[in-house]
Amino acid sequence: MKTVLKNLFLAAAITGCFTSYAQTKTSFEGKITMSITVEGMPPEAAAYMAGSGMTIWVKGDHSRSEMTLGMMGKNTTISNQKTKEVVTLMDMMGQKYMIKSTAADASKEKAPDVKITYLNETKTIAGYKCKKAQMTVTDKDGKSQPVDVWYTEELNNYVPEDGFKGFKGMPMEYQIAKNGMKMNISVTSISKEAVADNMFTIPEGYKETTKEEMQKGMKGGR
Repeated sequence: MKTVLKNLFLAAAITGCFTSYAQTKTSFEGKITMSITVEGMPPEAAAYMAGSGMTIWVKGDHSRSEMTLGMMGKNTTISNQKTKEVVTLMDMMGQKYMIKSTAADASKEKAPDVKITYLNETKTIAGYKCKKAQMTVTDKDGKSQPVDVWYTEELNNYVPEDGFKGFKGMPMEYQIAKNGMKMNISVTSISKEAVADNMFTIPEGYKETTKEEMQKGMKGGR
């Protein structure tokens, strides 16, 4: 069970589909809170995932996201859109790891092919009017995955870059599928407030590693 949970945590941390945000139009400063639920995991593992969620702080060119997966640990991502640097911090089962990446690193990897179809369906999420879109994501191995996304155009200055690049609004509700499990992410509240600069300072005490080394660890732990 711990191996399943560990692989889920690492997959979410490495995938980073909702952590690096890009500024587009207006300047929003504040906090975004999201709920996280997971489907398709062994029943005995469900208790470990209780209380999972994510909080994102944005200010100018900076963003910080903190994703907590129950008792498994916390994954923090701090990004700087001006320098194109992203730092991922993983507090996992008593161990602390750090992965640094830049725009040059990202350009070396083949981005998945993403097709977006915008629909006319609407609903309200956290007080914001949202529209529905259907995404078809095809990875480097040619495997396609459909993803339903609810987004708002009322808050479109920060959009996740990975997986949602070019999206015309901020994703408010969507899923990430990995290793036979589905992670459901939904915004529960949005607060416009001042964010302290030290929220984007990189802390000490983390062992630096690479995405490749973490992926090897995931394969070795199965």
